[in-house]
Amino acid sequence: MKKTTMIKATIGIMAITSLSKLTGFFREVMIAYRFGSDFGTDAYFITNTIYAVIFGFAGAGLGAAIIPVLSRIRDEGRTTEGEYIGNITRFFALASLVLIALSYVLARPLVKVFAVGFTGAQLDTAVSYLRIGLPVIFCNFMYSIYEAFSHSKNRFYMVASGGIVMNAVVVLYLVFFHEQFGIPGLIFSNILAYGLRAIYIYIPLHGFRGRLFETVKRDEYLRATYNIMVPIMVSSIISYINLAIDRTLASTLVEGSISSLKYASQVRTSVNGLLITSMVTVIYPSFSEWIVKGDRDKLKKMFTYAVSMITILVIPITVGLMTLNREIIDVVYSRGAFNAEDARMTSSALFYYSIGMAGTGMGMFINKVYYAYHDSKTTMKTGMAAVALNIVLNLVLVRYMAHNGLALATSIVALFNTSLKFWLLRKKNLEIEYKRILSIILKSLASSAAMAATVRFIAAHAVDIRSGESMVRLLKLLATAGAGALVYFLLIYFLYLKDTNLMKNAQEKIRKRIKI
Repeated sequence: MKKTTMIKATIGIMAITSLSKLTGFFREVMIAYRFGSDFGTDAYFITNTIYAVIFGFAGAGLGAAIIPVLSRIRDEGRTTEGEYIGNITRFFALASLVLIALSYVLARPLVKVFAVGFTGAQLDTAVSYLRIGLPVIFCNFMYSIYEAFSHSKNRFYMVASGGIVMNAVVVLYLVFFHEQFGIPGLIFSNILAYGLRAIYIYIPLHGFRGRLFETVKRDEYLRATYNIMVPIMVSSIISYINLAIDRTLASTLVEGSISSLKYASQVRTSVNGLLITSMVTVIYPSFSEWIVKGDRDKLKKMFTYAVSMITILVIPITVGLMTLNREIIDVVYSRGAFNAEDARMTSSALFYYSIGMAGTGMGMFINKVYYAYHDSKTTMKTGMAAVALNIVLNLVLVRYMAHNGLALATSIVALFNTSLKFWLLRKKNLEIEYKRILSIILKSLASSAAMAATVRFIAAHAVDIRSGESMVRLLKLLATAGAGALVYFLLIYFLYLKDTNLMKNAQEKIRKRIKI
């Protein structure tokens, strides 16, 4: 895939993902509006954490492992893509059913592990919620397989729009049925939403339907998938362990701490997902293809381009979230059962989560670079170091900063983990231009500082973002953020980030066709 095609695909996916994230935000806002932050929502979010860890244990590396194997299959031509995908589907369908059965039986000890502070009615509630929602594990396995198959064929838009379908189902429940069925009904709506998302991207695929009930074949490609998956699985488990430790310690704090961390994290991950996921989704299949073909020049150019673009976009958004954290939370969540104390706790958590946003975003991309090289062991090892650091920081910071300490620890660990993986990339002989990247970071930080000063001045002296009706507050927030963005990109333009700034890319596209 050429760079111009990648740019167009990235922009298209970003547009669709923006709508998906918008509906996802609305879903989270509706949950906060309908249920607020109490022991019921804490139990709900704890069970979601458990599902994520269970899936991470057995399948989070599935999509990342499938794409390199499909590249190999196309290069060797010894089997068909359909046969491989059908075999993978059968195997992981069985694996997910086994995991669901085990989790149902072990529901109470699982909740106790992830929420040591839960007792009595809250513990019973969390156990009940966990058992109700277990089918989402099966849905996630199927979705991961179909998503990877679609991406390997450069079919991005259908997959990107799947989140809209999923969010719409949950929002419809929250609008029309929340009073009758409460949080248990919300869990059922999640099952339906995840299932429909998997079916939605399955329908356009061809080549393996009708083979789902055959015997699993233990061939070399299935083994190759395992070999890539296992270290990725361990890395994913480690990241979920970090999350679980946060939730476990938060369960010992004041009521609503878990929910505040969840709501704040949703803001951060939604922004990162919009920017970074779109780019990585498009680049990863091509990275795998270029590695199989040994095209090192394209790898080097695309790596520098991707890192530069991520830096230019993520740093100002990080600074923006830190600067307007309270205003953002007020606009997004402050309505219904979500009260002023909920807003205070959530906005402070967002501030500390935002510190590590650049590390989290860049880490998403660098992980895929390692996976494209069939090297998932490095990310596993750095993840082990990160979880050890996270435990230490959590135990220290939670004593002095309560739930904010957990958010800060997460940020520090994200920055550490990504920096370590970036440094270790020197072994891949990518000829990384470290000096140029450092220059871009420093210029982006300087421009972001000016942007933050502008935004803070406007919010303090010109526009009271936190007053007025919801739509008025939203418009004030968008106007203030827009003014800050204008200042940032003007400074970026005048600082002239060679070969990487957005304006120069646009000019080059007009003057000539970009070829790599």
